[in-house]
Amino acid sequence: MHAASGDAQQKKNIQKLQYVQSKSLRKIVGAPIFFPLEVLHNELSTSTITEEIIQQAKKFYEKITNHSNPTIKGQRKYLRITGRHPYLRQSMDRKEIIRRETT
Repeated sequence: MHAASGDAQQKKNIQKLQYVQSKSLRKIVGAPIFFPLEVLHNELSTSTITEEIIQQAKKFYEKITNHSNPTIKGQRKYLRITGRHPYLRQSMDRKEIIRRETT
């Protein structure tokens, strides 16, 4: 039950960050409130918070097998073939999300 509330809190925190980013971008360029955020991000060549998280995760998982730090290198054991984390709290299918976003 705690995992579900934790996931909801994580999504809420990402939404808060996205709100601040969007509001800041609007102020910087003087865009009106009705200007679509997708267009604003495209025009400024700025990724959203979620896109940036996915990109950083993708880079991490691509480099993890060759990392010099044994602690980081050992993190690959927590990814099953399906890409799911063995612990319930972190069972989001990260690899599948990354695959979907990059194709």
